[in-house]
Amino acid sequence: MARRCRIGPGLVESLAIDEESALHVARLPSLHRDPFDRLLIAQALVHGLTILTPDPLISPMPLRVSCGSACENGVDSATIAA
Repeated sequence: MARRCRIGPGLVESLAIDEESALHVARLPSLHRDPFDRLLIAQALVHGLTILTPDPLISPMPLRVSCGSACENGVDSATIAA
């Protein structure tokens, strides 16, 4: 049974799409073709953030990735220095 994580108020903030992140999308390797995921990856790189995802196509990107609760179900987390 999967365990659900609860995030308290004030711990999650929205991140606007900024020009630097949008321009960084073009410099990403073509490992992941989903445009929304590519934008999330660019934002994480530009702002020094960690992406929380079980998506194996994001792990090879040059950023910090954690699979969160998916790790408890046998999926390894990957932490790759930016």
